[in-house]
Amino acid sequence: MPGDDDLFGQEHVRVYRQTGGEHGYQWRGTTILLLTTTGRVSGEEHTTPLIHRADDGRWVVVASKGGAPDHPSWFKNLSANPDVTIQVKDEVIPARAHTAEGEERERLWRLMTEVWPAYDEYQRKTSREIPVVVLSADAMTDQRRAMLAAGAHAYLTKPVDVAELLHLLDDVLAVERTRDDESQRLAGENEILLERQDFRFRGVVQR
Repeated sequence: MPGDDDLFGQEHVRVYRQTGGEHGYQWRGTTILLLTTTGRVSGEEHTTPLIHRADDGRWVVVASKGGAPDHPSWFKNLSANPDVTIQVKDEVIPARAHTAEGEERERLWRLMTEVWPAYDEYQRKTSREIPVVVLSADAMTDQRRAMLAAGAHAYLTKPVDVAELLHLLDDVLAVERTRDDESQRLAGENEILLERQDFRFRGVVQR
């Protein structure tokens, strides 16, 4: 078996999986995760070893392809279907991907170049903006559907959009107010019904 720093491509994937990351997680001064995406054309799963860093409970990777003019296939796959699976050491985690933009991208780009300075060189080689991808532990599509079918009001993906969250809270509060109004109406009707029944009962006893 080649040394960890000599692992590459599918050989890296094989050794990483066989050893639960004991071999292949540490690589040339960086840390590696395995990213599995669903082929946008074939529908088949594809796994790629990628340099990563952790950021507030999330995992960050870079779609550099060594500065090639086109995005790597794995990035095209998750752009079509952001539901992915990652393996970090011996832990396999369902995750959801999004591409960082603006200030988030700038901050995460600096985070990644700290461990792999060559990313800056890759960016100079290509006219495309190299994507920085954030992977968040998340429920998969079928799991979200199951939760909604079980009665969940809604499902928010991470990172949570504040405007979407506030809108959702307004909807939930509106539903609760409607329920309260309905409960009060039913309570009032029940009270009237009980009063009528009590009046009739008293009338029967008096006769």
